[in-house]
Amino acid sequence: MNENTSLPYTLKNPLVYIYGVSTPWDWYSNSPIFQDNQLWDSKKTHYDPCPQGWIVPQTGTWNDFSPTITPYYIQGNQTYEGNFHMSNGIRYHTMVWYPAGGRRQNDSGQLGYNGNYGYCWSSTVKDVNILYLGFNYEAIGFSRENTRAHGFPVRCVQE
Repeated sequence: MNENTSLPYTLKNPLVYIYGVSTPWDWYSNSPIFQDNQLWDSKKTHYDPCPQGWIVPQTGTWNDFSPTITPYYIQGNQTYEGNFHMSNGIRYHTMVWYPAGGRRQNDSGQLGYNGNYGYCWSSTVKDVNILYLGFNYEAIGFSRENTRAHGFPVRCVQE
């Protein structure tokens, strides 16, 4: 695979996992010069795996997460309903659940860390890598960075 064949191949074979074979560990190209940042764009494109009206989140999406119940973030006009705070029709100060589903390895495509670690891609590019949400039972990392050939889940957010 290379920058001339990877994208057409993935479009014709959407269920085949393509992993990296050398630095920079990108499924699209083995050369940092040919990496395609538009495939990770924060704007909606036809490469975005999310349904219409939804997008892959930028890394700042998770900055308001807290391992404790306070402080919490309220946006817009606040209303109070039971134990939850709401504004603009969105519920805040409530629990979210992300599975510790592991990942596909960037160099082999094998599943790893399932049940122990959770990952979630963002659409934010950093040099040759992509930023992501990572967590386990002890900690959460909001803007971690990893190679593009890893297979992490996507949790879509509304546009």
